Amino acid sequence: MGVVIKQSFWVSFLTYIGVALGYVSSLILFPAYLDVDQIGLIRLIQSNGLMLVPIAAMGMPNTLIKYFPDFSNDKDSKGTYFILQLFIILIGNLILIGLVYLFKTDIQEIFAKRSAAYVSYIYVSIIVLISQSLFEQFSAYCRAHLNIIIPGYFKEIHLRLVNMILIVLYGLGIITFDLLITFLAINYIATTILLATLTFLKYPFYLIPKLSIVSREWLNNLIRFGSYILVLAFGNSVILNLGFLLTSTYLGLEANGIFTTCVYIATVVDMPKRATSQIVSPLYAQFFKKDDLAGVQNLYAKSSLNLFLISILLAIGIFTNLEDLFAVIPKGAIFQTGTVAIILIGIAKMFNMGVGTSGELLVFSDFRNYNLHILWVSTILMIILNVILIPIMGIDGAALAMLLVVTLSVFARYWLIRKKMKLSPFSFGHIQLLFIGGLTFALFYFLELPGNPILRIVLRSALTFIFFCTFVYLLKVSEEVNAIINKALKILRIK
Repeated sequence: MGVVIKQSFWVSFLTYIGVALGYVSSLILFPAYLDVDQIGLIRLIQSNGLMLVPIAAMGMPNTLIKYFPDFSNDKDSKGTYFILQLFIILIGNLILIGLVYLFKTDIQEIFAKRSAAYVSYIYVSIIVLISQSLFEQFSAYCRAHLNIIIPGYFKEIHLRLVNMILIVLYGLGIITFDLLITFLAINYIATTILLATLTFLKYPFYLIPKLSIVSREWLNNLIRFGSYILVLAFGNSVILNLGFLLTSTYLGLEANGIFTTCVYIATVVDMPKRATSQIVSPLYAQFFKKDDLAGVQNLYAKSSLNLFLISILLAIGIFTNLEDLFAVIPKGAIFQTGTVAIILIGIAKMFNMGVGTSGELLVFSDFRNYNLHILWVSTILMIILNVILIPIMGIDGAALAMLLVVTLSVFARYWLIRKKMKLSPFSFGHIQLLFIGGLTFALFYFLELPGNPILRIVLRSALTFIFFCTFVYLLKVSEEVNAIINKALKILRIK
């Protein structure tokens, strides 16, 4: 777990700097300078592009990670396979662009009634699609080298920081809203180019492929596993982004602006899993290649316990501070209508963190095809629940649909891994965390604090962190957390 802890720590550090930037952008700058329907429009442009990224990527990023150990020491093979995969991704993008052009009229009709403004910016979604599909491939190349810090910086910090600057420029009247959208698109392109350049400089490979070394067996593996990942990733993307699309379709851009902001607040709960997932994926690939189930179990269990611990702490911090948070942000009264949605989505994120990296484990196991059955049942259920619940409950319906689908898929994957591989992520530590979390929430949810909303948020968060971590440390719930605290205490004693 050493490399996992080290890499996850630094990427989590970068991620939460990104979260801080994102909070300033999404909860302060966006509401201050943009109308709620403009926020909804920007989020719709981004989510529609990102939802199709798995199709454009054709499963190549995860395919690279899975088979990288087979050719990582051969520069000829490494460069050839990487360039070949980039070519496949470009073909995937061309196919999607052709389909968008072919069905342009039908797409416009879908959004014409409630979200007509989006019709003029469909091309920006395409730019997001192309740039992010290539970004994911270069990111995978870094991850295959067990380096998630470089792509983590560009995804979590660089992209958000530039977006913040653009919002400020718009707020100061220096650029128009149309230019804001255009520059946001350019930012996606520039970020991908920067990542590609830095990746090549750090991990050079031959740019001219040697097709003579490409075997039929490898091509068959690429097509088979790539197709699997394509279907899997697209299903997950639908689950994550469908609510935004249907909220805009049924309720309009303003409702989507509220919903996407609420999702952003709740998403903080499972942010650490992004970093952990990126680094454990190549490790799972290595363990399964060596048939090392003990290594798989150890990684599975520790990731589950530590991610669950972090998710509970973050969820408590969000849920207990919501009232003060809405008192701070511009147009807070409008966004406060999404309080229930935040809680439902936050609980869903906790469930997802609680089972650790079960999805990543299945992808690299011999039972990965079962994952597809779980995914497609979840995707179909997500569509049905959103169509039924959004017209009845509004954005709370979209959040409830997410909670129900995530809960189903989480327990289905747990049951599958338990039954087929005799592996389980759960331990007595999970029960301890539930007890500590329940006690912490009950204490600080009803605790009245003096001062203004910002001071109360800071004070409540600090007290929550100290109280929660003290119990975790004294009960020795997590070896990794205790080691970190002991190291910090040692440094403090030295000083």
